[in-house]
Amino acid sequence: MDASVIDYPRASLDPALFDEDHMVSEVREEVLDIVGAFLDHFELSDDTLVDVLIYGSILTNQWNPHTDVDGRIVLSKDIVNERYPDITGDDLFDETSDMIHDVLIGATDHPLNLTVIIEGDDTLLGKAPLGGTEFDPVYDVLNDEMIVPPTHSDLDPDETFSEDKDQVKVIMDGLDDLIRETKMDVVDYQTLKDAVKNVSDSDKLLKRLQQKLDEIEQDLSDVSDEYDELKDKRTEALTENPEDDWRESRHWAPGNVQYKYLERYRYIDILKKLKHIFKGGVQKSEVKDLEKILNVEGQLEDINAPTEINMNEVVRSCPWCGYASKKPPMYVQGESCPKCGFLSQPYGGEYSAWVYACLKRAGCTPAQASVILE
Repeated sequence: MDASVIDYPRASLDPALFDEDHMVSEVREEVLDIVGAFLDHFELSDDTLVDVLIYGSILTNQWNPHTDVDGRIVLSKDIVNERYPDITGDDLFDETSDMIHDVLIGATDHPLNLTVIIEGDDTLLGKAPLGGTEFDPVYDVLNDEMIVPPTHSDLDPDETFSEDKDQVKVIMDGLDDLIRETKMDVVDYQTLKDAVKNVSDSDKLLKRLQQKLDEIEQDLSDVSDEYDELKDKRTEALTENPEDDWRESRHWAPGNVQYKYLERYRYIDILKKLKHIFKGGVQKSEVKDLEKILNVEGQLEDINAPTEINMNEVVRSCPWCGYASKKPPMYVQGESCPKCGFLSQPYGGEYSAWVYACLKRAGCTPAQASVILE
């Protein structure tokens, strides 16, 4: 969870990562090791590396224990293109994202999120920084120095961003509708899938099953569009000067602040995961993944499973004489009835009422019936 600008100010940068304006040596070495592994993966020499830059909220006093450590690996265009003509930074990132993105560093819960740019790419700060502004601190990992000094704030986010938070509630209501619709369609799909196995004429249900899969794909398309809109508004906020004079930084702009609140409340995480599935078209095998994301995994099994009964809480009656009591002496199935002495079968092995009626008509006593049925 990378809340940043909406977090409460602290006394300094996170001491687990920074000692004043310098990165803790062990953490810095770990970051450089990760970058080195990235270069080795592509068989690129150390000369290819122009810089490694850290930027964003982790360089302010508004951080939390899970704030992302955002950064960029900057590569020499000439060296990269000589080996990989026409390749882009995004191409390099896509192939190694599991190596350089969302990797916990040091003895912390801070995920390192590096992306890759090649000299000459778009270098707008907040998207791919090569420099900074007074609002955007930048740390140079290679030279262990702050290019732009860290910022320190004393704002109260609850007061400063109260209107943004109200707007977030409206956005969340709309997202709840989309997620609820997706959840319903996923559960309906699995219900139909289970039903198809147990009907003689399955053609009708198979058609309905495919229709439901199409509905799920449409749900995810709507979710993807909503995520893209939120992300575009945030990008716009980070690349343009704020319209309101009181918003001292691009990071204070509504598009970014609202995005951060949605991160805090886990909506962005869900939207990202749903969009990832939608990108390749929804496959039948991915419906199970959707169950996990939407937290409905196992609900169908729970619906169809036998009801678990706590037999100690159920008041039962003797099948021979009908004795029952909520207080001792109680009739306990599988034991002798405290009134007539009939020894019944354990729970689950009892006989139907007509068996007992036949034995009674035959003149059996409770003790005789117990022996016969044992």
